[in-house]
Amino acid sequence: MTRTSTTSPLDADVLLAGGGPAGLRLASELVKRAIRVAIVEPDPGRFEASFGIFDHDLPEDLRGAVAAEWPAVRVLDDTGERRVALPYARLDSARLHNLLTSPCAGACTWLRSRVARVVERDGVSVVHLDDGAVLRVRRVVDCTGHTRALGRP
Repeated sequence: MTRTSTTSPLDADVLLAGGGPAGLRLASELVKRAIRVAIVEPDPGRFEASFGIFDHDLPEDLRGAVAAEWPAVRVLDDTGERRVALPYARLDSARLHNLLTSPCAGACTWLRSRVARVVERDGVSVVHLDDGAVLRVRRVVDCTGHTRALGRP
């Protein structure tokens, strides 16, 4: 998919760099609003990390991913160890991935690549991928996590 003319149609409204939990959650919310989404992810299909969350922060539609729960947790930080008396859950990564990708099935364009650079031109983001593809989108969101591969939120 290569489009470089400034008058050509957009490939997507929003391009998400990263298909982890944050990117997929954002994608599902955008799809609900009929916004065309492209997700650039070099290794789609699974999450490497383990995920935990305080129960009050866990959306109801993701409860099916809970693998274990505790009534309280110990937290270690620069002030030492302390007990936090709030319910906490560990999520099963495979179930979480399935729950987050299902709203995107057939609704999002998946690109197995990485964003190499983004050039803003005439109110459009021209996105160059490391496989040579070039896309035109309205917005780019860096959902690559702590690496912040694009250096921008």
